Amino acid sequence: MDQLLAIARPAVAEHGLSLAVVKQAISDTGTPVASSRLTQLMKHLKDEHAPAAEAVEPARTHPADA
Repeated sequence: MDQLLAIARPAVAEHGLSLAVVKQAISDTGTPVASSRLTQLMKHLKDEHAPAAEAVEPARTHPADA
């Protein structure tokens, strides 16, 4: 997984996170990858690029409940 992440991260940083970008980066190196491994890689990359928890706005209460 570390090798795949090392291949994918620069491409994602330059072109954005998408399956097409990741697949092309891996394909360009000639590295074979199974679809299940690609799914794991995409999940890992999406988790890395998820917004920070503090950036999520807290739930608001209805004014009638205040």
